[in-house]
Amino acid sequence: MRARSSLRSGVLGAVGAALLLTGCPPPEPSIVAPRAGALVDDASVVIEGKVPRRFTTDASVVRVDGVDLVAALALVPPFADASGSVVIGDELVAVSEFTYTIPPTGPVVIQGRLAGLAADAHVLELEATPSAGGAPSVRTRAFAVVESFTLEAEVAASSGKPPAGVFAPPGGGAGNVTLGESLAAPPASAPGVGTLRAGFVPVA
Repeated sequence: MRARSSLRSGVLGAVGAALLLTGCPPPEPSIVAPRAGALVDDASVVIEGKVPRRFTTDASVVRVDGVDLVAALALVPPFADASGSVVIGDELVAVSEFTYTIPPTGPVVIQGRLAGLAADAHVLELEATPSAGGAPSVRTRAFAVVESFTLEAEVAASSGKPPAGVFAPPGGGAGNVTLGESLAAPPASAPGVGTLRAGFVPVA
């Protein structure tokens, strides 16, 4: 019996050593949304992060441009569908659908929606502290909120094709368009007159 127990301990020790040798790191917090380097032209920005169970489940911190959303809204995890307003930069930002879920198993999920962020670059941070102690783990994600026209210009520049609604002459590329009344081809002669009349003739 003692020999069998010693054999089992030896096998478990070998398995543990093998796992250490493979260099598999323990799971870390992760930011799901927005994606890295995202250009967001929507009226609101969705944020989502996941924290493994090896971290303190009710103490994770979510910051946008340095503002702790949980603390700013005076919330205590877990919570669901919380909402409110916080000042981020010079803007009053509306937070909605803010949820901090601690399931029986699996990672903690923190998600929400922000509306009113300034059209500028922003940074989302997710910080979690290991349950066993030690330095907190911090993940960051950079994204930008842009005006709709700015995003269309970025797409046109990268693809070589104008966005929808922009005039494209034969051969491709965006062209100049004169706004106002449609005009026919230049100078037209008036009936019974041999000289050209200056100007254009409006199209019916």
